[in-house]
Amino acid sequence: MASDPTYLALLRPIPPESNLANVNATKLGVLCEFCKAVVPDQSKATNQIIRTLYERTDVYPKFPGLKRTAKEGCTLCYLFRHAIRTGWGRRAMEEWGYGPLSADDETWSRPELFSRSWDGEVIIRRVNFILTALHVPRMERGTLLEPQSSHTRNNMVVNLSFEFGPANAALDEEGEPLHGEIGQILSFKVFDSSGE
Repeated sequence: MASDPTYLALLRPIPPESNLANVNATKLGVLCEFCKAVVPDQSKATNQIIRTLYERTDVYPKFPGLKRTAKEGCTLCYLFRHAIRTGWGRRAMEEWGYGPLSADDETWSRPELFSRSWDGEVIIRRVNFILTALHVPRMERGTLLEPQSSHTRNNMVVNLSFEFGPANAALDEEGEPLHGEIGQILSFKVFDSSGE
């Protein structure tokens, strides 16, 4: 029986599983109940960011929940699982407000954290879309109606990002958290038709 992973696993990369046949066999446009919350509704944008209600927990390192819904046809679950597993060790996780995790950093030279057993539960959340403003000249029948300096404004989705990290904080002997929120943000360039 395998022992529980420790927080040291947050520093080690997981080799990706290569299986391109799964990508080709996946139906396009199918979303699971979790991923139905990931909709770039531009009417809900604040400061050029569309925040979604997506939040899900899964278990490191195989992420069986994402794997199950991906196999059921959810293309976003496949993307999230693949991105997390391949991106896990490429960049250090960060304790928000303190910086990247490093066993060599004086801030993180706390053996009580990296030797601590970790339940492996990972939270995936803060799925956001980033908008960019498009300035489109108003035209009618090929004729510019306004001077080029005056444009109508539309937005287009250009980025999708999400955060993942340990769902629970390690506790010291007094039951106090040994760390703040730990996570990593992954982002993708995306395209969305303006205003749709």
